[in-house]
Amino acid sequence: MTARKLFSAMFVVAAAVAVAPASAEAPFGPVSERTFHWKPGTTIERASADCQSNSDWLVIRGPGVANVKSVDITPRTFVWDKQSFPSSACVAPDCYQLFIKVTDKDAPGTRTVTLTSKDGRKVTTTFDVVENAGRCDYPKGKK
Repeated sequence: MTARKLFSAMFVVAAAVAVAPASAEAPFGPVSERTFHWKPGTTIERASADCQSNSDWLVIRGPGVANVKSVDITPRTFVWDKQSFPSSACVAPDCYQLFIKVTDKDAPGTRTVTLTSKDGRKVTTTFDVVENAGRCDYPKGKK
């Protein structure tokens, strides 16, 4: 009798596990906010002819956006996504940082940032490269 009750209990537990819904997929996006870190906003000035480059951290916020496998920026712009600055205001998994660098060869216009998750889902956001208005983060000839 005890064996029969034990078998019945195991059968009920096994059946419950078999019909339990799969856990929900981890969120990835949409982007809720993006801004540059050093000069807040969604624009970065292209470098002038006597300036090597301007750069800043683009901080992207949204559910699960730090679960990134790859980053693509169109039109092509230099991006460094292998490191980030320490920040208690931008914490994974809901915040991701990209180091963006623009030179005088980068044409003004909108850039589309596409983040691709490890399972292939994509989210996009934008920022703008604008004409230089005097900003120069790294002058030519200075080290």
